[in-house]
Amino acid sequence: MNFLWKIEDGERILLQEGSYPEGEYHGIFGYEPHTAVFSFSHELAAPFSVLVESWDYSESYMISQTEMTFEFTMELPNYPAHYTVYASFLNDDGTMYEAEFWFNIGEVGSK
Repeated sequence: MNFLWKIEDGERILLQEGSYPEGEYHGIFGYEPHTAVFSFSHELAAPFSVLVESWDYSESYMISQTEMTFEFTMELPNYPAHYTVYASFLNDDGTMYEAEFWFNIGEVGSK
């Protein structure tokens, strides 16, 4: 997870921040998957969404869980891309959290 916020009294409180050094990418390289299947360890408070950006950031689009072919399965574009997932969760005690995390799918050497 790259960012985690707790929502308390309508305020967003940053709990965790993680980033990669510039030019460092994490994900899948050298393999071209056609779908991504998402699973979450806590109950979603709302449908999650994914921002898809082409490798050079010249194109982007957002897809919501409600637009996916299957509830937690997303069709992937046929080009290397950066992915940012946005999700809201409810903890067992009713506390709301928002999370943002990212991954990449690209060609070997596209790092």
